[in-house]
Formats: sequence, structure tokens, C-alpha cells
Amino acid sequence: TYSANPNDFLSCINLGNLAAKAKKWNEALDWYKKAESIESKAEGVHINLGNAYIALGMYDDAERAFDRAFAINPENIEALHNKAVLFALRKQY
Repeated sequence: TYSANPNDFLSCINLGNLAAKAKKWNEALDWYKKAESIESKAEGVHINLGNAYIALGMYDDAERAFDRAFAINPENIEALHNKAVLFALRKQY
């Protein structure tokens, strides 16, 4: 658990996911950033960061996060899908 080990990657991801589910995007973003600082080579954390950035309207940051996921795994379908969603959102404005 996080209280026992504040550097537990999975606890940070799970707490971020709980915050995201409650649409507490700033809180989710903080947890995902903490997780990224612990394990920067986990492609999923970059996807989660990108999703939180999209929810906050921070599209440039979202794109950078998805690009980091691609740099780790160029075949990541979720990153590709989310980047396409981001592209569609940008075309609306």
C-alpha cells in the first residue's frame, strides 16, 4: 500500500485511476506524475497521463505523453487510439 511504501508504482497508478474515475483530474494527474517519477519506462503511465491531460484540456501535454508511450512501444494500440482521439478533439477547435 502507498502508506507503507510511498514509492510503490502500482499504488500510485491505482490512486490515480480512482481519482480519474471520480473525475478529479488534477488529483489523478498528480498521482500519475508520481508514478512516472518512479517508473518512467512504463508505457501505461504515459497513456494515463495523456488521458488526464486531455480531460484538463492540456492537449500539447497529452500529445507529448502519448509520444512517450510510443517511444517505449511503437505498437501500443491504446496510445495510437488516444492520439487519434486527441487529433479529433483538436480539429473541433
